[in-house]
Amino acid sequence: MKKNFFKIIVIISFFILFNSCISMKIKKELVRVDSKDKILDIINQIQNKCFSSKNPQFFADFIIDGKEKFSLQMEGVWKNNYNTFKSTAIGPLGEDYLSFELNGYDINYLTEQNTVYSHQSFEKISSFLSGLGSKGLRNIFCGRLPFQFVSEEDGIFYVKDKEDKNDKKEILNKKEAESLLSNKTVNLPNIINKSYFSRSTINLLDREVYVNSYISVTKNNNGYGIIANSRFYYGPFVKDSDLELKWVGFVNSDVVVPTSVMFRTTYDIFIIDIHEYF
Repeated sequence: MKKNFFKIIVIISFFILFNSCISMKIKKELVRVDSKDKILDIINQIQNKCFSSKNPQFFADFIIDGKEKFSLQMEGVWKNNYNTFKSTAIGPLGEDYLSFELNGYDINYLTEQNTVYSHQSFEKISSFLSGLGSKGLRNIFCGRLPFQFVSEEDGIFYVKDKEDKNDKKEILNKKEAESLLSNKTVNLPNIINKSYFSRSTINLLDREVYVNSYISVTKNNNGYGIIANSRFYYGPFVKDSDLELKWVGFVNSDVVVPTSVMFRTTYDIFIIDIHEYF
């Protein structure tokens, strides 16, 4: 029941974020959030929980959608105080399709001969993972990537629509929301939606990389559904990004639960649909 409820919340959040992005191409205003904004509590919770697990690991479906399409089971575990990450993709008969280990920033493939996918996009993802390192990969899984504020330009901003007297239509009105909600137990007035923009800075392969993220927050009685769509820019004058990341998760005062991580390259989409996360 709770899982279905959360899926409904995520659908609504995605719908709002999609329409917001279309609207923001035409008119938008970014206002740095003040100290009372609830998003800061959510960020603190994500920061505090990211590296607190005594047994950090996950189990997921690993899906590739591109020129080649297939799905595998995937498990991963962090060791050595998060400095080592080992992952295995498992086939339908229990065989190892692909295993690799990330020691710091060094990636080692343990079952290269069984690799079923060979493509430029996969090589790009591999290079990206090794550049992040084992701890950087944990930052992605726990939802911390959009909130690594290093420079003065970094931060979290509230996305505010500029006033337009000729446009009074809401992005998602109550009737549209009700049509998306098949579960009648959801209390619609308790759902509050906000969109944010964050700018963070990470170090990738000894290069300063800027991460711009549009973040949708959906509140309900149990916590917050979060969707973060991030793009990576390799320099202040780069106008386009060839790698995108989408993180979907749930946050409340007790837990941070990621449900999916998606990498999108020029040709392919790599989806990690998470079933268990510690």
